Amino acid sequence: MEHNGPPIDMEIFPQLQDKRAWAYVRHALVPKIDAQYGVCVQGADSEWHVNLEKLDQCFARLGVDWPRKENGKLDLRKKTWDSMCKSYPVLEPLASVETRPR
Repeated sequence: MEHNGPPIDMEIFPQLQDKRAWAYVRHALVPKIDAQYGVCVQGADSEWHVNLEKLDQCFARLGVDWPRKENGKLDLRKKTWDSMCKSYPVLEPLASVETRPR
């Protein structure tokens, strides 16, 4: 297992690869995860999006000094999320929400 990785149940694997199945799971989980942050909004496309203004307010409310780009916008690269979640574990559930900024 260390060499080849964990075994995969090949009967259920195709279902897990189905983008509609993941969209269904994401659609159900985002509101539950976002309940403690209040940063996600549902767009006209019925998809969940992160509202950047609300995200900035959330960081301030949590006392998180989030890194910014030279233009002053939040640095939302994966590398930054990974680093900040190490310093602020309270952000880990929010980092797991796969949404597009809006």
